[in-house]
Amino acid sequence: MILAGLIFGSTKTGKVRTLGIPRFLVAMLADHLDAITANPDALVFTSPQGGPLRHGNFYRRHFKPAVRAALPAEKHGLRFHDLRHTCAALLIAADAHPKAIQDHLGHRDIQTTFNVYGHLLPSAQEALAAALDTAYAGSAEPEPLPRIGRVRD
Repeated sequence: MILAGLIFGSTKTGKVRTLGIPRFLVAMLADHLDAITANPDALVFTSPQGGPLRHGNFYRRHFKPAVRAALPAEKHGLRFHDLRHTCAALLIAADAHPKAIQDHLGHRDIQTTFNVYGHLLPSAQEALAAALDTAYAGSAEPEPLPRIGRVRD
């Protein structure tokens, strides 16, 4: 359905996916959903007039002021899409499995995830070397190996 230049319908790929969200967000959304209409077709977030949110208005009225209030001046250029990258970085820092990160971000294949976020895994080579050292020496706590440079395929 198209409403005043807005498109309501499936995603760009036409695929449906389920996304796990943290408990704190579930609680916040539950409170919000309790306060809005029970109509299953209702918008979850609306403009002050009850209609769809317009990207430009949301960005200017809410997102950018929140960024300026929460972050130092050098971070005021943060874009909404950067939150997706922050999510990926937090998942990587939490040692989430790459396949789980791929699914969470909705990437078609794992290669996309590695191409976009692989630079956030700088300790992977050291961890692999340490694991091999442990397997070879039988040591419970191997010494970290020095990084000798990148190997290109």
